[in-house]
This record gives sequence, structure tokens and C-alpha cells, in this order.
Amino acid sequence: MKSPPLSVQYVKKALHIYLHQFGYIKKVITCKLLLAVNYIDQERYEKAEQLFKEIIKKTQQLHDENLLCHAYYNLGFLKATEKKDQEALLYFRKVLKNQEFEMNSPVSYLHCVYESVRALFKTGNITEAKAVLQKGKELSEKVDIQTIYLKLKTLEALYTSAEDPYEQLLEYVLELEKIEAWVDLEVLLEDITEYYKKKDDFEKAAFFIMRG
Repeated sequence: MKSPPLSVQYVKKALHIYLHQFGYIKKVITCKLLLAVNYIDQERYEKAEQLFKEIIKKTQQLHDENLLCHAYYNLGFLKATEKKDQEALLYFRKVLKNQEFEMNSPVSYLHCVYESVRALFKTGNITEAKAVLQKGKELSEKVDIQTIYLKLKTLEALYTSAEDPYEQLLEYVLELEKIEAWVDLEVLLEDITEYYKKKDDFEKAAFFIMRG
């Protein structure tokens, strides 16, 4: 999940302020989390990983499940960005089994569900992928998060259809365009394009990549 452009200087300034005030440890961790996410956007992956692991160690000491799950998810997202899906799943699964996080932060939980499903399909964990996908569809309908529901339906069509899912994929892509989910579409269109390239259907591959 790509974050909107964020001023590193702004976060560092806030971090400096909180570091020098007693009782602001969670705000310090939150600032560091934002900084690490920003490092992903800047493709400074080693720096991001180092910071995420530091955050995880600290949040484990604080027993803050919410911050810990955010850290695990973002470290998993970093690994997925690096195309290290097996490593990503190690962190995603920690989030998926946390019922407290699912209940208290359903939107963040659903982002993890989506990235998990994507990584599970890519690594050939089809049965687990289908189970997590079904749970994600139900939860996204329950909390009314249309963007994630459509993204999950797109992955379902892409990875489980017995025949060419072109019509379904086009329908979901158009729906995502309608709600202006441009950042979400960017990665999905890459997945769809790669699917058709592997099928040697370069016309459809070109069609979808041009929508990006």
C-alpha cells in the first residue's frame, strides 16, 4: 500500500520533539513507523527494514498489539515490494491471526488480508489464499470498504478462473477507476499485465498496462 507523499523533514521534526518529552514513547514509535513507510516509497529498503525491526522490538516490550500489527504489516509489505513473498507472509500471518487487531482496526487488517492473498497466490498457497480471500470479502462487505472488496474480487478472478477472466477483470478495473482508486490500480494492473504476458496474449497485456 503506497502512502501519499510525506515530508521526511516534517516527521523527523515531530520525532525530535517527542524524543525530548517524557511519556511520548508511542508517539515516537508512530513517527518512526511513518518514516519507515516513507523509506519504502523512496526505495530505501534496507533503512526501512532496520527501522521496522527496531519498532517491532520496542512495541513487543510495550505489549501494544495495535502498533505491533502495523509494524508487522508494513515490514511484510516491504518484503512483498522486494518480491520476497515467502518472507512477507511470515509477517502478514502474524497480523492475520490477531483477532484484536481485526476487531479494532478492520481497515488496516483488510489491507493485510489483500496483500496476504496476493502473496499466497504468487507462492502457490492456493488453499490458504482462497480461505483468506473469502474472509476478506466478507469483512470488507461488513465494514463497507468497496475498494478492498473490488481488489479481492480482481485477485479471485485472476488466480482462480478456469477460463480467460478478461470480462470480469475489465469490470472490476472499470469500477476501481470509477471510484478513482488510482494507487490501488497501479499494482493490480501490473499483475493483470503479467498474467496475460505469461499467456502470450500481448494484446490484452498492452490493453491493461495502458490503463495504468
